[in-house]
Amino acid sequence: MSLKELSLEELSKYSKVSIIYSLDPEALVATALLINFLSVKEIDFEFAPFYAAPKPVDSSALTLLVGVRQSKAVSGTRIRLLQDLLGSRRFVALKILGKLKDLWVVPPNSVAMALAASIASFKGSSYDVRILEPVRNEVVDFESSGVVALVDESLRLFRYPNARLSECVFRTLEPFIPGASLSATGCKRLVEELGISDRAGVLSDEEKERLVKHVAKLWESKSVRAPSLAGPRFVYRRGEGFDVYEVAYSMLAAIDRGVHELTIASTLNPRYLPALIATLELVYDDIAKVVDAVISGELKPSRSYIRGLKLEVLDLEAPMNTCSKLLRAHGLASSTVVYRANDAYCVPLTDVEPSWPWEEEAQIYGGALCVSSLDRVARLLI
Repeated sequence: MSLKELSLEELSKYSKVSIIYSLDPEALVATALLINFLSVKEIDFEFAPFYAAPKPVDSSALTLLVGVRQSKAVSGTRIRLLQDLLGSRRFVALKILGKLKDLWVVPPNSVAMALAASIASFKGSSYDVRILEPVRNEVVDFESSGVVALVDESLRLFRYPNARLSECVFRTLEPFIPGASLSATGCKRLVEELGISDRAGVLSDEEKERLVKHVAKLWESKSVRAPSLAGPRFVYRRGEGFDVYEVAYSMLAAIDRGVHELTIASTLNPRYLPALIATLELVYDDIAKVVDAVISGELKPSRSYIRGLKLEVLDLEAPMNTCSKLLRAHGLASSTVVYRANDAYCVPLTDVEPSWPWEEEAQIYGGALCVSSLDRVARLLI
């Protein structure tokens, strides 16, 4: 049986499956979906992140690497890469769902989590056409069944239109609204100055236009090209409390907070979702300080070219995975962002495709791999 012939159903031929995963949102949700599949099929399994996964004891077990490279042969161990099983490196969580829908009814929550993970893992703006169109192609069957939809023209505010406008503005990270996002007083002042009623529900066309133009002017004054506040966005049709983009950033915040397991748990059971979103709320102040400082020019990344790689270095501690996504989304960074903290150089885990067995002498701190030099950073990324 070749790698290309391996299917989800054929996993049942193994007595046990050991899942080793990276700390990337897509890999985390894919791991949860595999756990669900193996549980239903009553296949024995174990799972662990790449840095904590030992060599399986059972030689008849299959070791499945999810978002992880194989660094060397491991005697007595059958190793497969999930990307070989699926025939693709991209959108692994959504592609697993595409296979599962032919086997049983896929829970709507799983679709929403996989969609959010694809957005979270993308290295640029969540509204870039390079992510919107390919993802729409992956979810077309779920879109036609009314689980999710790509709305062609909407306000890109978190929780809009299901929460009061000031709350939507406050929670919105992308596009970040200078002076209003993550500011309790700023979001209310913005709504009052624009003369829009602070209510839940859909705004009128005139109100939308007033808000969109105002935010565009704020970014023009910063000489930065940020995502437009209006345009296509994905929505989850089966739950008002689930905003795809807020959940995407919550997955990144959970990695930053050292509780990535919440993404796995929330995919398996939606009752854990409030705890996942709470991890993002806990880093609001830290995010605001970083983004405001970079927008204002107080904090400027220094650029380095190491081993042919372009790196942008910030001297601070921060929620690294969350801030890297935000900085790239708003054109405030264009490559891998490295954070210098406590005399170490830290690379967000979502920017690294780790190997297994893990033998790097790198410390994991604040959702990042930390090493002693930029040269070692480059080696992690090559």
